[in-house]
Amino acid sequence: MLEKRKHGLYGCALFALFLVQACWLENQGVAPPPQKLNFPVALLLVPKASPRFLLAVSSNFDLRYRAGSLHVLSVQAMEQALRNCGKEFCTFEELGDFVVSEALIGSHASDIALSSRGDRVYLPVRSEVDLTWIDVDPESGALFCEGTGQPQVCAPRRRSALRGGDCGAQVDISGDPVTIAVGRLAEIGGPKESPADYILMAHRNGRVTLFVEREIDGELVPVLVDAMGGLPNDVVNASFDAESGRLWTHSAFVSAFRPVREIASVVAFADGERPGCARLAEGGRLSLVGVDDGLESRDALFREGGRRIYLLMRRPEALLFLEGPARPFVPWEARPARVAHVGSGPAQLEAMEWDGRRWLVVSCFDDRRLWFIDGERGSTQGVLPGVQGPYALAFDPERKWLWVADFRESVLYLVDVAPLAENQEPRLVARFGRPRPAQVLR
Repeated sequence: MLEKRKHGLYGCALFALFLVQACWLENQGVAPPPQKLNFPVALLLVPKASPRFLLAVSSNFDLRYRAGSLHVLSVQAMEQALRNCGKEFCTFEELGDFVVSEALIGSHASDIALSSRGDRVYLPVRSEVDLTWIDVDPESGALFCEGTGQPQVCAPRRRSALRGGDCGAQVDISGDPVTIAVGRLAEIGGPKESPADYILMAHRNGRVTLFVEREIDGELVPVLVDAMGGLPNDVVNASFDAESGRLWTHSAFVSAFRPVREIASVVAFADGERPGCARLAEGGRLSLVGVDDGLESRDALFREGGRRIYLLMRRPEALLFLEGPARPFVPWEARPARVAHVGSGPAQLEAMEWDGRRWLVVSCFDDRRLWFIDGERGSTQGVLPGVQGPYALAFDPERKWLWVADFRESVLYLVDVAPLAENQEPRLVARFGRPRPAQVLR
């Protein structure tokens, strides 16, 4: 009897210890391993015309660690390693050989956008329901977010935007931030000589928030100045038309009782009476006709001043070629001129242009393939397997390379797309990073 009581006391003590550890608020969790990707969700090449660095955002989707991360990789170092490899397909498992800078950010970042000056990136972070802003040196690739440690942990000031109560009604951020876009403030009526940008951030609950950079103590700082709701709910992505300044939102099909058969847009205007302030307004809506379903769009690209629109759909699983509106600020309908079939689970869309030709590439997450479409005829130019979880895309116009983030295995793939110009299929040439399969993501 005494022995059983001892075992019971030991069991109670262990259980109490478990509860104490589980509720220990000072336990900051496990730090992410340096120079490793963990569910990469967004890619960005800097500078865009002649890339020197590839920026990769790790979302920490599984919350295995206490933070997400942003890595800067040297494109030139990866190019040299590829030359030295000399094989048809090369693997480089030590990503650290190419990392030049790294910073820790909040978990569940979902996008990245570069400032018009090319010296700063903005990220929407869902765990903090706020905006993160990090300076990047275009020459060295070094990141700066006033952090400490190695890799640096971004300071709280850089993981939040100021609230601009001087622009009228008090506004705040609500709803999971999903995606982000950046434009020059001068292009929406701001001072012509100003280097400041405006930032649009879309939220899953059908809201968009607007930030404006203001000079404070000699530094451009993002300030929240306006927010607008009333857009379709369940936003999963947004596409920015730089020429018109519109941000178009894409919504997921969640319930048959709440179908979304249109994509909506917002547009920003600078406040001429109050410098450093701006306002949001609805920029028009697009309803699809002539398609069987038309319930769920995922991405879009705009060309020829918005007169040509490439709209990526999940229902139906297709890439639609649309003609843009003559009167963009009123509701309008669009009938596809061409429809290109793609694989299951289309995620993101990227345009690739050179020598007067245009190709479109679609990452199909469920299909585990990349689909390449002729941008004029709508015909399929190639279907490339070999990537387990293709998601984010980034095109290098100088090298005719396509970078692909594999969300399932937390690695990067490199595709040579130059053969497209010879009417041949693209070629998978390299993998960077050691695969870490996520078995739960089918």
